[in-house]
Amino acid sequence: MLRDPAEHRHVWGAPVVVTPPKGTVSGFALDLSAQAGVVDAIARFGSVADLQACHTQISPGLTLAAAPASLGRAGGRSPSA
Repeated sequence: MLRDPAEHRHVWGAPVVVTPPKGTVSGFALDLSAQAGVVDAIARFGSVADLQACHTQISPGLTLAAAPASLGRAGGRSPSA
């Protein structure tokens, strides 16, 4: 079994929101299968008239961070100038 290093076990990306199919009233089952880079999601929903199964692939959320938080202009010249 492969595991991420201990220092990365608590790191999560941004939340990913997936909207249910139009016309559904409730969701009652969710199956997930992880692959490299995506998650297959199969969900079952109920509407007033019938039951629906929906499949989609969900990509992970992406969180970006930069330092410093802002960049100032130093008034210098670029090396190509």
